[in-house]
Amino acid sequence: MISAGLNHAVHSGGFRGRLAISIITGRLRHLIGPDGFIFSSIANLSGIISTEIEGGGMFVRIKDGMVAVPFRELSVGLGWVEASVSEGITELYHSGLISEISIDDYYGIRWEGNVGVEAGVSFGRSFYLL
Repeated sequence: MISAGLNHAVHSGGFRGRLAISIITGRLRHLIGPDGFIFSSIANLSGIISTEIEGGGMFVRIKDGMVAVPFRELSVGLGWVEASVSEGITELYHSGLISEISIDDYYGIRWEGNVGVEAGVSFGRSFYLL
């Protein structure tokens, strides 16, 4: 009965990618969800040199429960000419035991690649020029 329920959840998309995360990390708890989240607001300004400032809150499950800390990040890279403001949610996963998770596991320098699709609405007024 349990295997039938799991089979149905896998084939109906009930885990929404969590099965793959669980296999990669080797932790069954990731079938239920991540070990934490980052809720952030992001400002990006780019003109060949890209800068991004991100801030918000990080919530991480540790052995004593959930801990919340401020989250701030500065990114520098290469990009096209653009400016944007957005909101983001990042899921955090740890491959160790819950008792081994530390808030420090999610800090530090890292490589990141982003690809996005943008859609927008613009308003304006046309003037007839003589």
